Amino acid sequence: MNTYDEVALFFCDRDGHLRVEWRSLVPTDNLPAAALTRLILGPEAPEPLATIPEGTMLRGVTVQEGVARADFSAELMELMDEKHWGGFLGETITVYSIIH
Repeated sequence: MNTYDEVALFFCDRDGHLRVEWRSLVPTDNLPAAALTRLILGPEAPEPLATIPEGTMLRGVTVQEGVARADFSAELMELMDEKHWGGFLGETITVYSIIH
């Protein structure tokens, strides 16, 4: 029998509210990295908007003493400045979607 880890990914609706999409992930030693990789890929439903700018890559995730640290490629900041929707609100939503 296959077992999966259920994770909540947060995307944004057109009104600036976080919306959850549940994903079933194959168990892995680094579940935070798997979840963030799925977050980068964006929502499956057509309505929520991606919160991570396209072109951003996850370079790694470490967890120490219950605190996860994610290392994103420079595109996260560069593309937020150039292409991110929503200005300050969009940037705030990006941060919230990562930390939730």
